[in-house]
Amino acid sequence: MNKCSWAKGEPIESYHDTMHGRLPSSNTELFELLTLEIFQPGLSFNIVLKKREGLSKFFHNYNLEQIAQMTEDDVLEGLSNTDIIRHRLKIESVISNAKLIVQQHIDLTKYIFDHIDYRFGIDNVGKRLSKHMKKDGFRFVGPSVVTSLLEAIGLLSGHFEDCQFADNFEHQFSVQTKFGALHVRYQNYVIFSSELIHKSHCQEYLPINTFETFLIYHIHNYNDNQIDNFKLLLKTQGTKFQEVVWDAIRNVPFGEIRTYGDIAYTVGSGAFRAVGGAAAKSNFALFIPAWRIVAANGIGGFQNQVELKRELLAHEGILYE
Repeated sequence: MNKCSWAKGEPIESYHDTMHGRLPSSNTELFELLTLEIFQPGLSFNIVLKKREGLSKFFHNYNLEQIAQMTEDDVLEGLSNTDIIRHRLKIESVISNAKLIVQQHIDLTKYIFDHIDYRFGIDNVGKRLSKHMKKDGFRFVGPSVVTSLLEAIGLLSGHFEDCQFADNFEHQFSVQTKFGALHVRYQNYVIFSSELIHKSHCQEYLPINTFETFLIYHIHNYNDNQIDNFKLLLKTQGTKFQEVVWDAIRNVPFGEIRTYGDIAYTVGSGAFRAVGGAAAKSNFALFIPAWRIVAANGIGGFQNQVELKRELLAHEGILYE
């Protein structure tokens, strides 16, 4: 069966078959992947993997507290250590990143999940996360390094389309929320639809890939009032007017409301009734917060689910009788 053309020879073939595209289970393992990606620029990844054991030993099996205590003497030792890739800037960057994580108590998986933004297109995900990481003090995290890391953990596609490990199929799953069961359809990191069945229930669901883990993490965050808006790429396929209305609705912050007239003004239209119609045709429950759009003199409609709308608003601290 076909595999990615870059996965030839060992140890890279074993890495490709057993690790690539899968989310590590611990902060330590994820930091190791970040470290390997930092050492890759200018080299083949197979060379980096051949140095993996030496790098692990040099960096104290990726014990972050111990790495954070490494000094200039350790850097000099590394520069003479033939078991690792001898590159001062890369060694110093790993130590600096470990210090940052330890000092700021960063959970690296949570950090990445919190700052991933698919809304501006798949090709921009790594670039935007790279910019954010640099701003927060991470070193040697340019767009290519971060994009490769996201491919390595499954938040971007890291396999060629004809690879047996590529996931090019449409998926759907259901996850329980406090308002009912949410049913989601997606493919290749793009959401096709989401439907919330008020007061319904579904069985506990175990995600089958990193993207599903990411989605469920944010859905649970919404349940716990820890998220503003979902940063997802939606395949909306509406009319031009519906699209601009939905974009305006997505920009309404958690815990705030706008009237149909407010949205009409935002999109440059005086047809507030048309705004209501567009909001009603949104097919992305939770991901397009149409419940935050109300009438000037009351709660307004919500796809014939006013009780659900009232619950969602109350969840965000807005009460309607």
